[in-house]
This record gives sequence, structure tokens and C-alpha cells, in this order.
Amino acid sequence: VLGIALCAFLLYCLIFRTRQDLGIYRYLQRIITAEGMFAMIPTSSFGVTKEVLCLYLAVYNLTWVMIDYNFLYRLWAVKSFASVYYLFTPTTSGRLTMREETLKEYGIDTTSHVMIMGDYFLAIIPLIFLYCPCGMMILLPLTRLDSSWMARATPLLISCFLPLDALAVLLSMTEYRQELMRIIR
Repeated sequence: VLGIALCAFLLYCLIFRTRQDLGIYRYLQRIITAEGMFAMIPTSSFGVTKEVLCLYLAVYNLTWVMIDYNFLYRLWAVKSFASVYYLFTPTTSGRLTMREETLKEYGIDTTSHVMIMGDYFLAIIPLIFLYCPCGMMILLPLTRLDSSWMARATPLLISCFLPLDALAVLLSMTEYRQELMRIIR
């Protein structure tokens, strides 16, 4: 229920609260969110025919393909790994310059908020909740290791992906974050 609510709010923001300069990414995210909402609705044994099941699996498979492209887009958006943050510490003047720029550009005061870029969360959520569990489910049986524990954890991790992905997108985009705060107030 939380996942459907977050995806529905993200879809609302994508349609009505997105600036026009996002381009193709806006449409890609809209397709993933709408298909993800459909994929989250459970099918029951009542009224499920071969055609409905085939349609459901086709849409679910299309969702995976779109998520793959979205993941690659997000991964390439992260231009460098976080090692720069660990190797260099910010100076006082650099931190003040960064504060002024982020306050002017994004409306976020970096002295009161943690300075973590949303791109990292957008790239790490699919990695943790989709690709690692699915990759382990493929590789563990090939290495003849016990995969029963992963077989129980994989559906749970995959079901957490869409709500967390929607939340990451909502919190990383300024317009969506402002709309969320406006609705909460």
C-alpha cells in the first residue's frame, strides 16, 4: 500500500510538477512508475486466464527492461565514485562557497543538511534491491552453494525496490520535494 501511494504521488509529480528541461528522463520515469504500480497489484486465482497472465508477465518484463535502462542512466549520471569525498576534506571557504551555491540553486542549506548527492541513492537502490539479489539467485546455485536463504529474501528485497525508488526520486528532485512538503503541511 505504501509503495502504491508513493508511486502514485511520484506519477502525479511527474505529470504535473516537472520542469520541461528533464526531457526523455521524465517520460522514462513515468513509464517505470506506472508499470511498477501495475506490477505491484497482486494477481489472484479469480479470473486469471492465460491471456491475463501473459499480459501481466509482459508488462512486468517490460518494467525490468525499463529499470535496466534507468539504472544505467543513473549510474552514468554519477560521474565519479565517492572516493573523492573520503580522500579530500572540504575547507571552510569551500564549504561556504558550496553552501551559497546550493542555497541559491536548490534551496538547501548544506550546514544543516547532510551533503550527499541524490544520484548515489538513485543508483544504489536498484543495485541493492534488484541486481544483487537476482544476481545471487543466479550465481549461488551455479556454485552449488545453499541459496534457500536468498530465495526467501529475494522477493522481499524486490518488493521494497519500487517504494524506495519512488521515495529517492521524490526526495532528490527539488520540485517534487517542495510539493511533498506543501502537501504534508
